Amino acid sequence: TRPLGVILAGGLSRRMGGGDKCLLPLEGKPLLRHAMNRLSPQVAGLVLNAGAFTHFAWSLHDALKSVGLPVVEVHLSNPAAREPWRHESVIAPVALGTVAGFGGESYVLGVQALIKYLESR
Repeated sequence: TRPLGVILAGGLSRRMGGGDKCLLPLEGKPLLRHAMNRLSPQVAGLVLNAGAFTHFAWSLHDALKSVGLPVVEVHLSNPAAREPWRHESVIAPVALGTVAGFGGESYVLGVQALIKYLESR
């Protein structure tokens, strides 16, 4: 079986102009899209913590949709219990499901959910 991929998106790049690292353009596409395209033939699915990109990064949504891998969306905190702008996810429509609010354990639960899904196929 192929391994799972875990992507932690985001973070500001001070050395590259202060923009979000995963959205930096490379050959006309966001860097994160290149990473997903490279990962997709090698992994069975993705566990993704998109951070604040969850709420506005339609390019990430499109990239996830185009690679066609099963995705579990993960959040350390519970976005529904936070500011109203965090309540909507652009990732949710292309994800199998979301695990949120369990701190670091959210990653473990996300990986477990993805493995269970892959074993059931």
